[in-house]
Amino acid sequence: MMPVFRESLSSSIDLASECTRQIRSMSYLLHPPMLEELGLLYALRDYTRGFSHAAASKWLSTPPRSWSG
Repeated sequence: MMPVFRESLSSSIDLASECTRQIRSMSYLLHPPMLEELGLLYALRDYTRGFSHAAASKWLSTPPRSWSG
């Protein structure tokens, strides 16, 4: 197989894998198994807790430009 095609195929496989991960994440976030198992209140609390941790982690890993000097 020619290197150009091999590289394109590899990129396509990586992109398909990332799309699959994103779709799984989105479907889980839209309908977490906890909703059916433990009820809406618990599922919402857990979702907001997870979201706030993720948002805080992202914010802490990328401080505002004004902090750089």
